[in-house]
Amino acid sequence: MADLKGFVLSFLFYLLVQSAPSVQDSRFSWHRFGQSSYRFYGEARSFEDARANCMSNGGDLAIIKSEEINSFLAEIISTSNPSSACYLFGLRRENGGNFVWLDDTLERRTESSWAPSEPNDSLGIEDCACMYTHPSVEYHGKWNDIPCPGQRPYICERPQEPDLTCDNVSMTLIMDRAHLEIGDDARDVHFEDESCVAYDHDSQHVAITTTYDRCGTTQEQDEDYIIFTNMVTYYKPRPENGTDVITREHYLNIPVTCYLERTQALEESFLPQANLYFFEEEGYGKFSLNLDRYTNSGFYQPANDSGEVTLGAPLYFSVGLTSVTNLTLLIESCWATSSSSPRDGHRYDIIENGCAVDSTAVIYNWLSPTSKGFSIAAFAFIGDFDKVYVHCSILICDKNDSSSRCAQGCLARSRRSLQPSGSGSKPHTITSGPLSDASRSQRAMLLDSFEDGPESHDPLMIVAVSAICVLIALTVIMALMMVRMRRHRHELIGYRRVGVTENSY
Repeated sequence: MADLKGFVLSFLFYLLVQSAPSVQDSRFSWHRFGQSSYRFYGEARSFEDARANCMSNGGDLAIIKSEEINSFLAEIISTSNPSSACYLFGLRRENGGNFVWLDDTLERRTESSWAPSEPNDSLGIEDCACMYTHPSVEYHGKWNDIPCPGQRPYICERPQEPDLTCDNVSMTLIMDRAHLEIGDDARDVHFEDESCVAYDHDSQHVAITTTYDRCGTTQEQDEDYIIFTNMVTYYKPRPENGTDVITREHYLNIPVTCYLERTQALEESFLPQANLYFFEEEGYGKFSLNLDRYTNSGFYQPANDSGEVTLGAPLYFSVGLTSVTNLTLLIESCWATSSSSPRDGHRYDIIENGCAVDSTAVIYNWLSPTSKGFSIAAFAFIGDFDKVYVHCSILICDKNDSSSRCAQGCLARSRRSLQPSGSGSKPHTITSGPLSDASRSQRAMLLDSFEDGPESHDPLMIVAVSAICVLIALTVIMALMMVRMRRHRHELIGYRRVGVTENSY
């Protein structure tokens, strides 16, 4: 008798949900939760037909293994479809009588997942399951076992895997248009900087792209990588029915991160202007370091130029430390390379063990506990190298520790053998550049102008150019003489300088 009563109740509810008005697909969209996106389809289908449609959209019938997912889906369908219905999802009974998810794992939820008196397997044919949407709290979001051939609306799930491409210039994210509400524009998707919006990639996808120095992209560095991060957001609030004050519309946040090896040669493409580096180390917390170039030894005015410098002219660099604790810094070593890689073997040392090793280098430790500077006369690498990058290895110390490595300062070879090793952080490498020889650029411009033909130049121009060429030749001769004089002091790598005059800076 009890089985008959249960069958009658199930049959009556079956008639109720079958007679419920069908909700058009246009009222639904993909909703992200965790690592998946879910979509409700109002068109009634059998279990197999519903599953086939989900798979054609890159997913499968939804697997609802947690109370959090169940509550999330119940909330969505309660605001989208107030009528009674029961939505198929990816659960079915196997021959042994147990319910199994489509990923072949056993259903282990408690009885609280099921509606009252369910699952009851009326007449032994209810091998599938659906989720109620119902005005009654007792039934809403609960499950019922049903015959698999019966047609129901259904819930699809697919993995959230946008296609992110990172190169040495930019990042590009391509996402399925199904994540957007029907009728919404690609421009509703944006980066942290909301003026940077997406565009139509094709009929099924939207794309959004930015270079690493735009659209709110942040930059961090560790010992091996430059790390660029941003957030792609789709959010278009709509007022809930009956009010223009609140909304329960979902929004989509997709964090994007690109890792570039620090040894990768960036000079041919992207040259970040902000020489700011973020670090975190046990005992010192989070802190940032920056290496910037200034116009003079006052270290007030940044050198906001293109990086073209006059050989022999003084270059002023400052290392700044920002932290929330009482820290100070030491410029432990600095060196120059012909590429952006600090590990480039083609290098020239400027500072070692806190001491200037280049004859023109001067260290300015008086700036502040969190700011130290140094200067060096500009030089260029001999050979086919048109750029110079400056790298520094920085140590962080407790400002109040008088015996720290930072407090010791310059340790010449004789002092290193006697002085005990002071406390301090591990070395942190930061980079500035590129710098280039201004005279080389001028010569290139002259050569380009002569390629236009002799008829485009008057005699005065030819005389002026000839004079400049003579001066350049004299400069090269002087530089070569200086190189020979200093070669016994710098055997590892060649460089050249010219004398500094008042007109140089």
